[in-house]
Amino acid sequence: MKAKFDNVLLGFIIKSVFLSVVIVAFLTAIMSKVVLVFDLDNSYCAYSGFFVLFVTSVTVGFLSTVKFKNSLILMSVLSNVPILILSVINSIINKSFGQLCISVVIIAFGSVLASVFNAKRTRKLKV
Repeated sequence: MKAKFDNVLLGFIIKSVFLSVVIVAFLTAIMSKVVLVFDLDNSYCAYSGFFVLFVTSVTVGFLSTVKFKNSLILMSVLSNVPILILSVINSIINKSFGQLCISVVIIAFGSVLASVFNAKRTRKLKV
């Protein structure tokens, strides 16, 4: 029983870290291409960063908790810890406490939204 739990936990950690890195890199590349193609001002880069953060937190939260049936909100928040660490490092480098607060709210909202989607997918409503 303990070995099965360890395998599930290790798989969850690896999946959440891998998905976080891949999705952030992919969406950042797309958003940077959009900024370059449309010749947008630098002020839009912060908004595109928040968009990437939101989409990543929802996607990672949903895909990491597909196998779980209980504690979906907690597992979704835990799956977004690598994104939270990235946001903290980014806010320290930019010296922006406001950016960190907005990022934490976006990650929390994205995690809850992903767990709601996952809960609706797993539970069948009886009519």
